Amino acid sequence: MLNSRAVPTALTLIAGLLLASQAVAQAFPVKPIRFVVGFPPGGATDTVTRAIAPKMSEALGQPVMVENNGGASGLIASQLVARSAPDGYTILLNTTGGHLIRPFVEKDTPLDPLRDFTAITQLIESVFAIAANPVTGPKSLEDLVEQARRYPGKLAYGTAGLGTETHLLMETIGQIIKGPMQVVPYKGGGPAVNDLLGGQIPLVTQPVVTFLQHARAGKVRILAVILPKRWETLPDVPTVTEIIPGFVKPAGGAGVWGPAKIPPPIALRLQGAMAFALKDPLVSDGLKAQGQIPVGNTPTEFAEALRQSSALFGQMVKAAGLKAE
Repeated sequence: MLNSRAVPTALTLIAGLLLASQAVAQAFPVKPIRFVVGFPPGGATDTVTRAIAPKMSEALGQPVMVENNGGASGLIASQLVARSAPDGYTILLNTTGGHLIRPFVEKDTPLDPLRDFTAITQLIESVFAIAANPVTGPKSLEDLVEQARRYPGKLAYGTAGLGTETHLLMETIGQIIKGPMQVVPYKGGGPAVNDLLGGQIPLVTQPVVTFLQHARAGKVRILAVILPKRWETLPDVPTVTEIIPGFVKPAGGAGVWGPAKIPPPIALRLQGAMAFALKDPLVSDGLKAQGQIPVGNTPTEFAEALRQSSALFGQMVKAAGLKAE
């Protein structure tokens, strides 16, 4: 039992630590922030980072320097950030799905996506869509369900590769509807969409922005978006959950992390700067035009979403019959 005389001392110590932590956060930052992107310049993640960096600089009063450090599907950048000092001056932007899926599909991965990082914010949610060739593909998501059930393993769909987020989402849909489909993995989304347009494959699941121009021209039909609620840009297109109850999408899009053990006030300060950037109309409208939904949740909210989503991705990988290689 704690000695009653020690209580004031303990409380004083706790209060001192809290004040010290607040003082550190108020002083932060005193030098530029290094914002590491695990992919080459010009890609979607790079574009998002460069869109928010100027407004982050404005909010923080220090330059936010974007650094592309591509390689190994983001692993090189993740390792760099995980091994940096937990002071908030080196942060990572990565795809949320890629960050969480890696341990389930790669043997001996050197990083734990939950333990080795501080969750700062889910920056954006990407709008994924299921699109069909208007001649050879299903006419609606209900039609897709009917065909998949009637001809198990025959209805083919294209994705950007095995173990990708879109692959796992489609395999989960097949499990729920008890209508397994045939995955056709491509080396990237571009070739998959080209074959969809040419009628070589009836279905493709990719970020909705890759389909918009073709949908407006009548060359593809967007059957559904993979979101909790309808997307404001395509209000007449249903969500998967509307047609297939029980489907739950893990957190996706892109998130921001720092190394483990960043003090909570500093993580909150960084998140606040990103939320400030996302509220700027030019930033938010630009992201929405690219099929990205601004999020900017708190570190606590993001950490909880990551825990839940990691469990969901683990279940999806197992259901898809994938093994770590």
